[in-house]
Amino acid sequence: MRFPVEVYANSIAWSPDSRMIAANDQRGHFVYNWNVSQERMTFKTPNTAGIFQGLSFTADGRFLMGAATDQINSICFSVWDAVSGHKIRDVFGPDVENGKRGTDSANRILRSLDSTSVIALLGGGGYAIFNTATWTLTSYHDEPFGRTSAGRYPQARDAALSPDGRYLAFNSETYNSDPHTKVGHGDLLGNIQIWSAENHRLVKVFKADPYEERRSFVSGRATAKALSFSPDGAFLAVGTSVNDDTNDKQLHIWRSSTWTYVRSYVTGNRRNIWSLSYSPDGRYLATVAADEHSIRVWSTQTSSVIKELSTWPNKMSVVSFSPDSRFLASGGEAEVVIYDVDSL
Repeated sequence: MRFPVEVYANSIAWSPDSRMIAANDQRGHFVYNWNVSQERMTFKTPNTAGIFQGLSFTADGRFLMGAATDQINSICFSVWDAVSGHKIRDVFGPDVENGKRGTDSANRILRSLDSTSVIALLGGGGYAIFNTATWTLTSYHDEPFGRTSAGRYPQARDAALSPDGRYLAFNSETYNSDPHTKVGHGDLLGNIQIWSAENHRLVKVFKADPYEERRSFVSGRATAKALSFSPDGAFLAVGTSVNDDTNDKQLHIWRSSTWTYVRSYVTGNRRNIWSLSYSPDGRYLATVAADEHSIRVWSTQTSSVIKELSTWPNKMSVVSFSPDSRFLASGGEAEVVIYDVDSL
């Protein structure tokens, strides 16, 4: 099943009931929504609030939210009616008066376990929680990232909420400003931060690449590009950029009970992993890497590839399993593609 977009679908999201798939066209400036069971578009609406990198439905499926990156005027994200596509409102970030360009805009939107709130990962550092009844700010937390010695906020490009709602995982990256560290001066440094979603306190910090975790680097050179908790919450999968020291291992698994490293998948290439997704039944892990014309589906039992899905001639950048585990969606150049999991 293929759904066309004008230019490039850089973000996709499933409705909680798996009936709908939404996508943002990064360069075509539209948001799309399709009914998968009926194989038809339900709406295509202009995206006037900027380039979105994150889409999400609310937990009750009533609203679709788009994270507004590269924004001015402190817009954090936009909200649409998930059925009609009618724009409900733009939601503003926590620092409307003093916010600079991009500091209040959201990189990702995480829906909570109920329909009362959503979590917005902010481009300027930290995260904010909003009430979905009034779309007003409930709380703002900039403690997770703090400032570096050079006065910069580390950037978090992706985040994941554990299935039980206890933990928030962030990728944290900034530029090394210390020429005396073993990591190159000016290199991008990458860590994973685990925070309690209940009391908003730091639980654990570890390097995105477990090979670096065993060495004396101050921060990791490989940066985390994608995060996903397993459906039972027992593991956190981390997709990273290429690190010369680890060669063809850019997919790593960490145990959430102790936040210790478990294993790495041998990807067989030297490509940054852009997106990954666990199937809700826990059987599969799907990944897509930079500049590739394929999607890899891994068995979580054997840690091996069971299927490589060709996307030629288009390159994909995002993957997501449907909540009912029946479908796997990918988004990228010119289209969103839906695969039947039973045929894998």
